[in-house]
Amino acid sequence: LEPGVESAARALEMARRVASYVPENIGAQSKLGFALYRHGDYAEARAALRRALDLDLEAKDWDAAPFVHLFLAMSEWQVGHRDKARAHYERGLVLAEVGIPDSP
Repeated sequence: LEPGVESAARALEMARRVASYVPENIGAQSKLGFALYRHGDYAEARAALRRALDLDLEAKDWDAAPFVHLFLAMSEWQVGHRDKARAHYERGLVLAEVGIPDSP
C-alpha cells in the first residue's frame, strides 16, 4: 500500500462502524460522508451526507451544516448531478455567511 492509504482505509472502516452503531447521530453520518468522499466513493458519500441532512442537521448542528452541504455538492458533481451540486453549494455558502458573519 502507498503511504497513507492504509490509515485512510482504517479511518473509513472506523467511520463506518461508528455510523452503524449510532445511525441517528448527525456527526457520525457526516464524518462517514467526509471519509467516503475522501476515499472516492461519491455515491455512498452522498447517501451518508443526505442522512445527516435528514436528521435535521441545519437545526441541530448548524456549525457543521455548511461543510456537509459543500461536501454533498462535491459528491453530486462527481456523479454528474450538476443542478443538485449547485443547489448544495449555494446553500452551504448561505449557511457559512450566516454562521460566520465575517467570512468572505
